Amino acid sequence: DSIGNGDSGEKQVLNKQLAQPLVVTDTSIHNGGTWFQPRTLQEMLDLFREFGGTGNANDDDDGGGIKMVVGNTEVGIETKFKHVRYPRMIHPSESIHTLYEIVATEKHFVIGACSSLSNLQKHCHDCMTATKTTTTASSTDSSEMLSIRRSRTATPIHDMLRWFASTQIRNVACLGGNLATASPISDMNPVLCSLDATLVLASRPAATGAIHRRHVPVSDFFVGYRQVQMGDAEVIERVDVPLVQDRFEYVAPFTQGRRREDDIGIVTSGMRIKLAPSEENTDGEGNCWIIE
Repeated sequence: DSIGNGDSGEKQVLNKQLAQPLVVTDTSIHNGGTWFQPRTLQEMLDLFREFGGTGNANDDDDGGGIKMVVGNTEVGIETKFKHVRYPRMIHPSESIHTLYEIVATEKHFVIGACSSLSNLQKHCHDCMTATKTTTTASSTDSSEMLSIRRSRTATPIHDMLRWFASTQIRNVACLGGNLATASPISDMNPVLCSLDATLVLASRPAATGAIHRRHVPVSDFFVGYRQVQMGDAEVIERVDVPLVQDRFEYVAPFTQGRRREDDIGIVTSGMRIKLAPSEENTDGEGNCWIIE
């Protein structure tokens, strides 16, 4: 829409300027740098291709990398207490829908990497509630079976997020940051591994080329302490979580800490078991099962 009361030429110039990605430079707080807010996925990937890397404390104004910041729960600690300096930082606009959307399809939960953990928790709660009110124990309709599968997938995610950090952190932190940080105390990573989730990594190798997407299982994503299988020009676009079967497949999270809430887990795990009736009836009553 046109803004202002000037002539059409001035309005066109202003509209063109407003359509550009936001760029703010501030070095006054915690060794700050230049902030970018790209409006499209292409713009964001172009920035990663141009600057690459994640930056470090030795970068100067003319070099270094670029860091994506969403909730600032990790970068804030690094810059304030560890005096790490990132010369360039990105906070993607919510207009990049694939980064923020949470969608339940017939086969997957598709979780945008930048969607907040609170939004994810609410989405899982809604799936669980919908199943309780619309299905019965003897449901056979395909839509009801799909609702059950979504609920059974949402339950372990919801239950782990219940004890994840605090409400304030969940309101801003995102799943992509939890994965990319690759911290051994990241509570969601074992659950995603047990759910056989897959990461979609996006990059744009050429300025005039198409977006390239690479699929990496969460179980293969971590290669070492705070090290992940992700290139300098790649970003986590989304997480695809396959739906749990409506029966004979079970997933449960577990975490043990010194306190019940707002604590770092001593041990965290995600457990998954899939059963199938045994063809050999060894007990004579048809109660034998095998673990697939």
